[in-house]
Amino acid sequence: LQALRVQYEILKPRMLDVELVATLPPDIPGIARPTHQVILEMLRADVREVILIGYELTDHGTMKLLSDAVSRRADVIMICDRGRGAANRVIEGWPVGVTYPRIFHDKERANGAPYSSMHAKCLLVDGSDLLITSANFTFHGLHGNIEIGVRLSGSPAAEARKIFSHLVESGLVTEI
Repeated sequence: LQALRVQYEILKPRMLDVELVATLPPDIPGIARPTHQVILEMLRADVREVILIGYELTDHGTMKLLSDAVSRRADVIMICDRGRGAANRVIEGWPVGVTYPRIFHDKERANGAPYSSMHAKCLLVDGSDLLITSANFTFHGLHGNIEIGVRLSGSPAAEARKIFSHLVESGLVTEI
């Protein structure tokens, strides 16, 4: 048993905690936890930093959770697609009296493929809890469509934080 414990301690830093997450019709029971419930769980905790990247960001429940996090003094960063106007809709719908999050959108790149966009859908909390999903952060993406994603922790979440930092530092996204 002691040898197993030693081996576990050696492997622990490389282990992943992975969970299947999905938005599915209500009559499909128990296959994966619902996307909206996972987001609620991730954002209700005492978070320090939230990074949300989304092609479309219009779900009122998610925006409320994000504004509540800002009210609790969490750093909230949102990265949106430039062509969808998502950043402006977030600003227009943000609660009065609550500090705005840092909002970025992708820049058109001279060397980018035609019609390229910021199409990722991710939520990273405190650099350690990562949701990667096909679901847009819209009502239908979280409650009506058929969407699949994964929630994971460990080194991939830390690596995702590095990617998001690189987007800002390299100027691939611009702050609004």
